[in-house]
Amino acid sequence: MGFHENLFESFQNFKTVYLDGLSASVLEVANITNSLSTENSTQESQITSLSTSASEIASTVSSMSTTQSTVDSTQNSSLSSLSTASSELSSEVAVISSEVATKQDELTAGTGISITNNVISANAGISLTKVQTLPTQDISTTTIYLVPASSAGTDNVYIEYVYVNNAWEIIGSTAIDLTDYYTSSEVSSLLTSMATSQSTVDSTQTSELTSLSTAESELFSEYNVLSSEVAEKQDELTAGEGISIDEFNVIKSTGAVIYANALFPSGS
Repeated sequence: MGFHENLFESFQNFKTVYLDGLSASVLEVANITNSLSTENSTQESQITSLSTSASEIASTVSSMSTTQSTVDSTQNSSLSSLSTASSELSSEVAVISSEVATKQDELTAGTGISITNNVISANAGISLTKVQTLPTQDISTTTIYLVPASSAGTDNVYIEYVYVNNAWEIIGSTAIDLTDYYTSSEVSSLLTSMATSQSTVDSTQTSELTSLSTAESELFSEYNVLSSEVAEKQDELTAGEGISIDEFNVIKSTGAVIYANALFPSGS
């Protein structure tokens, strides 16, 4: 084999090796390019997803901001109302406190009154004293003074006095007036008269009852007779020949006369 043939063969071998290596490099570059393209696509998808998430986050933040603004407004309104109510309550408490300050803590018992465990009781505390004349000093306002009556024939009769508003007042007398009362003899006479009147009334009533009983017996007898007579009566009228009876029991002539079973007009 000559030099030229060897050279050509060597060139062919080199070309083959070079082209194979170049082909491998191109294939590798293509693979790398495809890989980069895939990675770029994935990154773009991730970026799009991140962009969408960011938009949703922004929308959520905006909604939360609006809600918070509404809540803040409601809270401010509520706080304002509470402040107003608190102010009004404070005013009312001040008024009540002022009124309470003017009230007494407990009741005070006056004359003739006792208070125990908030139960109020009245103590009359009135006494009776017999005197010949009305006193001029050490006068008790809870005492009834009995002064003998000055009228003749009034033994054991006293006039009752009390001292009111720095003056003596007569409230009565121990005398008993029986003028309008019956005596025992008057009561006996009245009872006797009433008994006599009652006896007369009883006798009269007995007589009247007897008369009524007799009249009742007579009425029953008359009733029985009438019932017997009514039973024999007919219940309604029966119209004969030439007679008509209407629904009101009015009897009328029919205008015809019967002779020997022959019918002739009336007046013929």
